[in-house]
Amino acid sequence: MYQISASGSFTATTNKSLPFNWEELYQTIAPYDNYRETIFELAPGTALLYNEFRDPFNEIDNFCLEYTKKHTDTVDYLTMPAIQTSQKRVHFGFYNTDEKNLFTPVDKAFIEQLSPILISASNIMTLYEQFDFQKVTFDNLIKAQNCKYIILDSDLKTIDFPIKTLNFFNEVFADKNLNDLPKQISSYIDKTLSGIRFTLRQEPTTCKLNLKNGTLIIYTYQIEKYFLMKFIFQKHDIFNEKTLPLTNMESTVLKLLRSGFIVKEIADQLNLSDRGVNFHKYNIVQKLRVSNIVEAISVLADYGI
Repeated sequence: MYQISASGSFTATTNKSLPFNWEELYQTIAPYDNYRETIFELAPGTALLYNEFRDPFNEIDNFCLEYTKKHTDTVDYLTMPAIQTSQKRVHFGFYNTDEKNLFTPVDKAFIEQLSPILISASNIMTLYEQFDFQKVTFDNLIKAQNCKYIILDSDLKTIDFPIKTLNFFNEVFADKNLNDLPKQISSYIDKTLSGIRFTLRQEPTTCKLNLKNGTLIIYTYQIEKYFLMKFIFQKHDIFNEKTLPLTNMESTVLKLLRSGFIVKEIADQLNLSDRGVNFHKYNIVQKLRVSNIVEAISVLADYGI
């Protein structure tokens, strides 16, 4: 995969199994490579075979050709642009050293069919570079849980505030005019998170805000220099011992989990299989409308159960 910045600097991710480092080699011929200029004119997702481009009467092309053949043992390659903006270009290059089976138009069509996947991979790599792997970890967590959230940087500045979270705040705080973080949450960030932002924590920090119509629970996860704040709202008087929407077995399993028993121990006590206990755990999370069993246990404490 090749990347070219707006300043013209070039980097290439070379397959480590290849007997050459293309990034180092290419610097020599990059100023003379007409093939690259032709690729720049292609739309992302459109592939180009070198055999379709080469001009046997062009001295510069022949120079590049001989240099490539000498160092990579091939002049048969196929390239496809994935991202082309004013700031960055990302291209995929495919090399073929089998002289008996050169790239064909069928191979070109196949790569073009794969272009959506390759372009998606390029966008993901760009995300990695822009926000680091920690940010992508948050993204995966968010997608898995479909939660209401915001993300803060190391200076506690908001860098991701989805519209669905703003709409959630409008409903929870009964204020349809909100266009930023509610004052209660801003105050919590300033007073509490500012004191822990330089201390790496394995467990999330939990905060509960008592509002007129319920309790807003805030779970703050820290991964290196980012903070993920996840919000769950529980309306007042939803649950008590009698109205908890769980079966007797599910209530028993949840209380044993709260007491510190592991799945195997609960299975032995209740004459269940491990799979049966995990099935009850899944139902508990779904019925209490929480993200995991830790949050389900906190529901019991919230309502004095």
